[in-house]
Amino acid sequence: MLAWNGSREATRALHDSIPLIAGAEVRILNVQTTSKEMRADATPCSHAARTLMRYGVAVEIEHGTGGSDLTIGELLLSRTADFNADLIVMGAYSHGHVRELVLGGVTRTLLASLTVPVLMSH
Repeated sequence: MLAWNGSREATRALHDSIPLIAGAEVRILNVQTTSKEMRADATPCSHAARTLMRYGVAVEIEHGTGGSDLTIGELLLSRTADFNADLIVMGAYSHGHVRELVLGGVTRTLLASLTVPVLMSH
């Protein structure tokens, strides 16, 4: 499963994962936090899908509902189980330490509750 938000980190994770997932089946879960507007420089999900298809990857796209970082982290874990995924690929982004202690964070949520291997890139 590829966790996608169009960020530089997500794009980096996608490209870093290609040797591991070439020829596989990938579900792209496109999610945004409600606190973030889609950035003007964000890479569309369709570009990620086209990149994967060039490497023989069968792609399905799902658009998740927005939410807090904690909600998105839980959504990723839940959908990973639903898809029976054996790998999560995602960009890792770190907020300031004080903000992470108060708000959590998608990266922190996944690290605290890993159920499958995760490839994270920053």
